[in-house]
Amino acid sequence: MRRKSVLLTVLVVAGCVAAWFVLAAASPDRAADQVKIASLVNDMNRIGPKGLAELTPVNVRPFELPEPGVDVMRARLHETYTVDGIGTDTVELTGWIAVRHSKPYLAKGETDLKWSTAVLDTEFVAMDLKGTSAKFGPVQVSLDKERPSYGQVGRVEIPELAKVALLAKLQKNDAAPKGRTGKQPAGKATATPRTAKPVDATDDATVAPAMQCSAPVNVSVVMPGLDLKMKTEHKVFWYSLVDTIPPVGHTASITVEPVRLMSNGRAVGTLDSGIVDFREIVRHVPLSDGTYMMAGGR
Repeated sequence: MRRKSVLLTVLVVAGCVAAWFVLAAASPDRAADQVKIASLVNDMNRIGPKGLAELTPVNVRPFELPEPGVDVMRARLHETYTVDGIGTDTVELTGWIAVRHSKPYLAKGETDLKWSTAVLDTEFVAMDLKGTSAKFGPVQVSLDKERPSYGQVGRVEIPELAKVALLAKLQKNDAAPKGRTGKQPAGKATATPRTAKPVDATDDATVAPAMQCSAPVNVSVVMPGLDLKMKTEHKVFWYSLVDTIPPVGHTASITVEPVRLMSNGRAVGTLDSGIVDFREIVRHVPLSDGTYMMAGGR
């Protein structure tokens, strides 16, 4: 009995040592990635709105699986808010959003990695959006740094209501005259290619299906004119049908469920709905091989 106990202890210790070596080998890549992300976010915070407007868009080809990386997107969206006792208003927000994505991996039951069979884990790492409401005054939206915002894109499921709303939006965009789908955020007209080497996609681009994206985000909403600092009670779920990763151009992302806004432990308002009108990549930083899982992913 004692011999079995000793053997079990040896096996446990050996397993722990092996796990330590695996983690130690992975740590340099993870640490380097975090440094790259922090440096990128610091750069974006430093350049301000004028610097953001001057960044050259990065070209992304549709139906290609990207290597692991983090992208900064210049964005324009509309969100509708209700503040209890004040009223409701829809606010145009502009600024930037930074999202990292993992190495593509096979969806359950698939054997051939390509556009239509892949899944990528995602994480919102920073956000700086600003707008002005006639009813609320200035509105500032950023990530809630105390709660991570993980999601997935690819062969994933999204609610049927979101699919119907997104298809309707896509049809509306397709029907609009060229050049009439809405103003774009200010930026240079020419595009440069994304530096990350894409994973080979074997789908025919003329028939490749749109991927689905589910992006739960915890955000902070500040309305200085009302002296309100609010956070979402729980994650805001954004849904998309995408043909690029991350989505660019007039590819819509929408919310379908209202989320209450909390301040000092009390519900004081609601994020009623949101829709992203336009995005374009303006910064891209390659990351490590992405073989480790993001929390909340697989």
